[in-house]
Amino acid sequence: MSDVLRLACLDTEAPPLFHKSPDGIVRRGYEPAAAALVAEVLGRRLEWLMVPWEDMIPAVQRHEADAVWCGQSIIPSRQEQVDFTRPYGIFHEGVLVLPGSGISQASDLVGKRLAAIDGSTNMALATTFQGAIPIGFGGGEGDVYMQMLDALLAG
Repeated sequence: MSDVLRLACLDTEAPPLFHKSPDGIVRRGYEPAAAALVAEVLGRRLEWLMVPWEDMIPAVQRHEADAVWCGQSIIPSRQEQVDFTRPYGIFHEGVLVLPGSGISQASDLVGKRLAAIDGSTNMALATTFQGAIPIGFGGGEGDVYMQMLDALLAG
């Protein structure tokens, strides 16, 4: 066994879960702190492999990373590709709207464009809002969270 625990993740800003790395090596936030504890218990040095969202599981399959440590929901399509440990956190999806938008419930989303990450569980959720128009973000370029926030702010 290697003395390194190499974990695939996104390099983006999603506090308090994680923050964008200042140098492509160091990560801060809840997820990195939990991963550091696991690495310590295993007696291994922790390294991060920062990849686009859609490349996290493939990075493990290619043996470039030992695991994904970045908000992966346990869903059947992912269970067909990789094994999962017990969850280190339970997270709930939400819809982020601008103040004064008048959106307070699912029925208010009819005819509204709804941003979600391509191929993600939040995209699967977005498609369940009857009458909403899911808009996919991702494609492997840049900070997908900031792209969605920028689109929201731009209307």
